[in-house]
Amino acid sequence: MGAGVMGSGMAQVTAQVRYKVMMMDIRQDLIKRALNSIEKSLSKKVSKGSISEDNKHEILSNITIARI
Repeated sequence: MGAGVMGSGMAQVTAQVRYKVMMMDIRQDLIKRALNSIEKSLSKKVSKGSISEDNKHEILSNITIARI
């Protein structure tokens, strides 16, 4: 998936249901921004009690990044 708004959203949702995801883009800064956005979203879920900190790390571990 790409690292744009839609691609990063799909990557997060897919990773949350325990699938492995590869998020790719041609620019490293877009990949970093997408990962930061996903991490921020998951941190909100932790603060609301929707998921645990361990679950957050598990979800993030399901996302692999690559620069193309």
